[in-house]
Parts: sequence; structure tokens; C-alpha cells
Amino acid sequence: MKKRFTEAQIVGFLREADAGVPVKELCRKHGFSDGSYYLWRSKFGGMSVSDAVPARALGGLPVTRVFDRLTLERGLPRILRTDNGKEFCGRAMLTWAHERGLTLRLIEPGKPNQNAYIESFNGRFRDECLNEHWFTSLAHARVVIEDWRREYNDERPKKALGGLTPTAYAQQLTTRTETAKVTAGL
Repeated sequence: MKKRFTEAQIVGFLREADAGVPVKELCRKHGFSDGSYYLWRSKFGGMSVSDAVPARALGGLPVTRVFDRLTLERGLPRILRTDNGKEFCGRAMLTWAHERGLTLRLIEPGKPNQNAYIESFNGRFRDECLNEHWFTSLAHARVVIEDWRREYNDERPKKALGGLTPTAYAQQLTTRTETAKVTAGL
């Protein structure tokens, strides 16, 4: 079913009411019920248009920029396993991987178990962070999620990583790789 009003329009209606337009008049003027108005106010109240409009999936170019930043911190893997999203299958990603000699391994469509590590992480993230908080704005969500990410990576040791935190494990791998390159004379 197609939505009658966009998130941007809804935020505009809420701003009109905040500016003093009576709710009944606003509903009559734009053709929606007062029930819709109060539902929208509970969902979008206090948001700007950029907060209310759902974030679109990242395209390939922004994803490659993120990978470039991560490469500076962690080094470049030989293989990258991803799902079949447009951002991972598009020209920008394929070109980026080819230029760096990186092998892309895509899971089969509908087979998330082929990328079990990320599925496990997604479940943990959902249970421990997203389901535990009621975000009042996009900015609030960013702060809470960043706090959770830091705690997960910097403070919580993992058995699978030999009792190290993910950050400490990544630093250990980076040190080993750099030592191996120096030893090999690269």
C-alpha cells in the first residue's frame, strides 16, 4: 500500500501545529484525521526532516570510502565476504576490490548462515542495543550506538579471540602483519 504522505510532509504538518495552527484546522486543510496527526506526533514529534526520512542504503562509493578508512587502521584483508546488496555488487565496489587485489565472496541469496559471524553480531546488536533503547532522534541513536560499539570492541573480551577484545585482537594482527613484512623485506 502506498503511503499518502511522505515523512517530509508529515514533519511539515507537525511544524504547522507547533507554530499554532489548531489540529482540527490542520487535519481539514490537508485531509487527514486527528488520529493520524496524534500517531505522527508520537512517531515524528521533535524531528527534523533529515531525522524522519529513512536513511537510504549506502551506495557503492560511500562503502568503498569506509573500507579505505578501515584499511588505514586495520590493513586490507585478502578476502571480503558480504551479502548481495547493491552496495557490494556494484561497479564501484568491484572496481575498488580489483584495484586492491581483494577477492569478494558473496553469500548465496537467501543464505545468511553463510555469513554466520555477521548474523551473530546482528542478533547481539539488536538484543543488547536496539531493543534496549527508545531513540528520541537520529542524533540520540548515533550517540547510543557509538557507546555500545566502543564497549563491544574495547571493553568486552571474546573467548573466540583468545580472551582479547576485538580492538586488541585487531592490533595484534596488525603488529604481526607488519613484523612479517619487515622480516620478509617488503
